Amino acid sequence: MYNYQKVKDLTLKHVTKNGVKLTQEDVARALGTSVSTLFGKNPTARTIEKIVDYFEIEFSDLFTSTKNKKPQPRSDLIDNKNSDQTELLFELIRMKDELIQKQRELIELQKQVGELKLENENLKVYSSNIAEGKSANVG
Repeated sequence: MYNYQKVKDLTLKHVTKNGVKLTQEDVARALGTSVSTLFGKNPTARTIEKIVDYFEIEFSDLFTSTKNKKPQPRSDLIDNKNSDQTELLFELIRMKDELIQKQRELIELQKQVGELKLENENLKVYSSNIAEGKSANVG
């Protein structure tokens, strides 16, 4: 299970090049997301990927207990096979998230098409009414 407390702990321990400790807002801004998304209990795979890259840790480090061990840097991989499987799993999750986003975009486009069709029908009725009004006045 995702352990959002690890991200909070990493944020508190993370220091900039100038020796300044980061706030949750600093990290969220650097990752291009909101604090609630970053420190939420169910982040997207894309958000997790940004966290992993930012803190230079492994995906699995965000899914282990904070009491048992500290997150390991990427260079200290112990089991490449598990790491590869984890990477593949998260690639699948990223792809699923992208598919869901595309589906949402498609639904939005379908709504817009429906609205345009309705507007077109209204314009046809309006045009027809104007044409009938003009022909009635002429005759």
